[in-house]
Amino acid sequence: MKWLIAAGALILAIALASFASAQARKLLSRPALPENRHQLAAPAGQFVFSILIAAGLVAALGIGDRESLKPLPHDLIAFLPKLLVAGLMVLAGNTAGSLLGTAVAQAAMRATGRPQPTIA
Repeated sequence: MKWLIAAGALILAIALASFASAQARKLLSRPALPENRHQLAAPAGQFVFSILIAAGLVAALGIGDRESLKPLPHDLIAFLPKLLVAGLMVLAGNTAGSLLGTAVAQAAMRATGRPQPTIA
């Protein structure tokens, strides 16, 4: 019986994740928002979907076998430093890529006299 409830929780999580993901994409795709916000619509929808699916999996696991969730808080705390370092590396890489792209675009403009967006 527990596994039937866990499967129901997982199906509910999938439905909720699909709905919330679509709403996040719709919210960020509104015409009133700037174009750079429109580019965030798809990744934001995927992020919302992934988070809600993960929460549904944890809920289903908790319904099925509560004892398996006991080490979860410790594991999350142990994983937090790695997550922070990975986030800093992504930010640093994004910044370096933007700086390099801008430098290449400016150099190409000076060399050819017109913008070369494909080179940048």
